[in-house]
Amino acid sequence: MHHTWTRHSADEIVAKLKVALDLEAQGASVNEAAQKIGVARVTYYRWRMKFAGMNSEQVRCIRELEYENARLRKTIEDIEGAEKRANTDPPA
Repeated sequence: MHHTWTRHSADEIVAKLKVALDLEAQGASVNEAAQKIGVARVTYYRWRMKFAGMNSEQVRCIRELEYENARLRKTIEDIEGAEKRANTDPPA
């Protein structure tokens, strides 16, 4: 089975999570709730742990911070790699 990856917006995550939580409150299983909102059970669990109780602006802010954090980590790795190469190059 081939799955296409979809990047959900903050608004979509909040809306889908609300629907799934409502379904669970009405007695649906986690599998049923996840299937109803069109995501894998693992994705639903991750969203529930990370975003439950947040509004879409809070989710958007967290996702932006995560992106910025990843970008900064990459920049640090690049700088450290360049320094390491500069220190190991033989003098000219």
